Amino acid sequence: MKTKYYWIWAYLIIISASAFGQKIPVSGIVKDAKGEILAGVTILEQGTKNGTFSRADGKFSIDINKNGKLEFKYIGFRNTTLETLGKTTFEVVLLEDFYALDEVVVVGYGTQKKINLTGAVSQINGDDIVLKNTPNVLSSLQGELSSVVVTQSSGQPGEEGLDLKIRGYSSANSMAPLVLIDGMEGSLETLNPNDVESISVLKDAASASIYGSKAGGGVVLVTMKSGKAGKAEVMYNSLLGFKRQGRMPGRLNSWEENEIVERANNRIPTFQTMEWFKNPNLNTILRSSSLLTYYDNTNWLKEGLYKTTYNNRHNVSVRGGDKNLNYRASLGYYGDEGFLRYGPDGFDRYNFRLNVNSTLSKYFVLSTKGDFNTSTVKQSSYSSKGILNLLYRGRTRMPVLFPVDEDPIPTPNVYAGQDGANPIDMMLNAGTLNNVTENQSIQFSLLAKDFVKGLNFNVSGYRNYRFANIDKHLQRLTWYSRGLNEYRYSQTQSSSIERQRNKEIRDNLNFIVNYDLSTKTNHLLKLMGGAEMERFTRDRLFASKGDMPDGLGSLNFGSSETAKNTDLIERSLINSFFGRLNYAYKEKYLLEANLRHDISSRLAPGNRGATFPSLSLGWLLSKESFFENTFRSINTFKIRGSWGQLGNAESLGVYDYLDILESGQTLIGGSIASTHYLKTLASKEKTWEIIESMNIGVDINAFNNRLMFTGDIYSKKNKNMLASMLGIPSLIGVNLPYFNVGELKTDGWELEVKWRDKIGKKGNYWLGFNIADSRNKLIRYDGVNVINEGIVPLLEGYPLNTIWGYRTDGLFNETISPQEALYQPGGALTSRGDLKYLNLDDDPNINGGAFTPENPGDLVNFGSTDPRYTYGFNLGASWKKFSLSVFLQGVGQRKFLLDAETLNPTQGSLYQAMDFHRDYWTESNLNAFFPRPFYQGGSYNYKPADRWIQNGAYLRIKNVTLGYDIPANIKWIKKVNAFIAGENLGEITKSWKQFDPEAPAITGSHAWYAFNRTLSLGLNITFK
Repeated sequence: MKTKYYWIWAYLIIISASAFGQKIPVSGIVKDAKGEILAGVTILEQGTKNGTFSRADGKFSIDINKNGKLEFKYIGFRNTTLETLGKTTFEVVLLEDFYALDEVVVVGYGTQKKINLTGAVSQINGDDIVLKNTPNVLSSLQGELSSVVVTQSSGQPGEEGLDLKIRGYSSANSMAPLVLIDGMEGSLETLNPNDVESISVLKDAASASIYGSKAGGGVVLVTMKSGKAGKAEVMYNSLLGFKRQGRMPGRLNSWEENEIVERANNRIPTFQTMEWFKNPNLNTILRSSSLLTYYDNTNWLKEGLYKTTYNNRHNVSVRGGDKNLNYRASLGYYGDEGFLRYGPDGFDRYNFRLNVNSTLSKYFVLSTKGDFNTSTVKQSSYSSKGILNLLYRGRTRMPVLFPVDEDPIPTPNVYAGQDGANPIDMMLNAGTLNNVTENQSIQFSLLAKDFVKGLNFNVSGYRNYRFANIDKHLQRLTWYSRGLNEYRYSQTQSSSIERQRNKEIRDNLNFIVNYDLSTKTNHLLKLMGGAEMERFTRDRLFASKGDMPDGLGSLNFGSSETAKNTDLIERSLINSFFGRLNYAYKEKYLLEANLRHDISSRLAPGNRGATFPSLSLGWLLSKESFFENTFRSINTFKIRGSWGQLGNAESLGVYDYLDILESGQTLIGGSIASTHYLKTLASKEKTWEIIESMNIGVDINAFNNRLMFTGDIYSKKNKNMLASMLGIPSLIGVNLPYFNVGELKTDGWELEVKWRDKIGKKGNYWLGFNIADSRNKLIRYDGVNVINEGIVPLLEGYPLNTIWGYRTDGLFNETISPQEALYQPGGALTSRGDLKYLNLDDDPNINGGAFTPENPGDLVNFGSTDPRYTYGFNLGASWKKFSLSVFLQGVGQRKFLLDAETLNPTQGSLYQAMDFHRDYWTESNLNAFFPRPFYQGGSYNYKPADRWIQNGAYLRIKNVTLGYDIPANIKWIKKVNAFIAGENLGEITKSWKQFDPEAPAITGSHAWYAFNRTLSLGLNITFK
């Protein structure tokens, strides 16, 4: 009987085990809230290692235990758990988790979870910049991230003069941020925006010290898009922009221009002369047998510039693969046409990129990347800015073409040029200047993993070629006053050719070991160590020749007496060793330590090595029980602090520690002889600039991660900054080297606030604001304490680039006494209609005193030309298939100067008045803004002063984009998105309307290439 029961029990156990282990097939599709499919979603059966990924079409299939649960994980979306409850088919919708702390952030030589970060790192997604119609990736970053300050100095295509600073100045010397593109040193200006996956900016020493001597200006890490498993996916992106010039000066009519010139010469314009200028049927009068007098009214800006021009961008990419091999290839083009109406003025860029990832086995993964890009800046041999200079300064009375209908005597040149250089002729016939830059790189990475649990090795390297070729063919032009023999102006002495060939090669090889010793309980411990070798070579060749025959563009021709050639070869090597430790206890208490040691050939033996450490701590208060129970609406509250040291390799010359001979020419006995001489003394004592940095920050996420706040305060000090020894007399006849005798301190703060939430089930909206400020002070610079009128770049005890000028009190409308006139800067020349400068000290003479901060006389410090309180504000929303975003950007405080050439229109015959000069002083216009015209004089009226210093604070409508997802009813089209966008649509500022508030520190109208306002149409198509 007992045996019978045993058999029954055994049968039931077998049946139960069979039922428990029974697998059922589950399938479905994964989408986002908009209904767009999601490929590559990680799908795991809860409590097991059984898993899969959603395919390119968003579909998945997996066998799981009956009534098992599925977990869906995807970066940027909330983790979702699905209870099957016997069902086998599902449509899974993942909701975006805009500020998920399991988000992975790219850091030096790896990645980290955002929740574990203890350094100051900002990150932006490539999708946030690709819709902007900007010249390159760098300009797209303006205003997007706190303390990441991008400035522009020109609107010329390919020559925008972009500059990037992270957290202000770290040195008074050159120090650009280090830009690494998938680990390879490069430039943001050469990238195709469609290829960018994300950009991380390492701001403090804790995050950047792993890069040591190159990280003093901050580090920008660019992650490029790569392949992914799934069916091949082809994307086409296009953008067409229509551009208009923004703020720029205008020209006066010829009779207005003539009146200013006449008054400047103390002459009253005659009624007859003014009528001649205004008469459209009278353009010239014969003055003599060899000279004409022009009475035309030529607006050279209208003649020489387009009102509207365009740019365009096209990109084709394909990616796909399987679990063992995936790839992505892209081809891009960007073209930007300038505003000069004739001749070359534009920019072209071509990009090709290929990424291939291969899983060779379960132990080895090989990644290879190739990149090629070439760009060309096209302009006249006189340069686009040189042409603009002539368009602003050309006399409006002169016609474009010689008046052959009014003069029977023919001339060899159909273009007029008696009263100055003819910019139209120069655009068309003065030759060309092409600057072609080409980058070629190949990169590989071999990852060895899982030989030992948590241990992996990575070997990577790259070679980058950079070629920069400049070709200038300058053609002589001659303009005639009348007939065959007489001319007044010529553009050059002779036709000539200049050629420059630059080649740079950068080789890099590094070896990295990562070991994850984390436990399943309370301890996260990760170690990283590595070594890196980099070799850099520069080879430059320059050759030129003059007296070139017309129509010939070869150095084989021309005069050998005018031939010149030089070359330059430089080589440098840097070896580095680095390591990092990350530790977290219970995900509450965080620690990170970094150490890097660099050895550079640019310094003398004995000074070549330097060590750059950093330490950072973090405390996740929101993980504490007392915090969780008290502040339930706060999801994350983290406090972090860091200290570290960084270097400045960019300030080091290649051979500063050696005596380098220069070659030249001099007159000996009446003949030209070649010479060799020592130009600069060697500096064997020179060593690294070391920037010590401290940072305290807080990260807060609240209201189910809909609100995000990040705030930081920081301080950095360059204690041994390289500076020139100004106190040593120059009698030795040789330039002095730089020594480590300077000190610069910079303090600042920054914050970012973001809010993002849903609108029902088919929409969302977002708001974001960031603001930052940095203040620097030159503590020590070999005792430099001399000021001058204008911008003072270096002054102990003051910020860099301070403006010193005078205070004024309008214009003199009453007769000024001879004695009072002598006290003014104009001395005895001072008269009614001149600028009245204020006396601010006991000396009756208005001047700069001893021209020191202690005794500045009547000079006043008006602040710095560098921007402060930089900010950005973005808001947007999406609803079903529509999306709208608005981005505002600005600067809260900045000053800049207009140069005297721009302000004083009558200081010489080559200077002309602009539209802003109309309001000048006369006996009938006593309340004018500008002083009286004074030919070849009156410069004392335009000294740096409060009247001329511009307020460069502004708020700009940087970008507005409206997009729509067009329903795709074609079987081979997966998605179509169309958008319209406006860039630089307008600004609020107190600077003069003719000048952009972002203009250079010293701005002039004579070569101002205005910034663009752009309206763009875009189309993005994804093919199945």
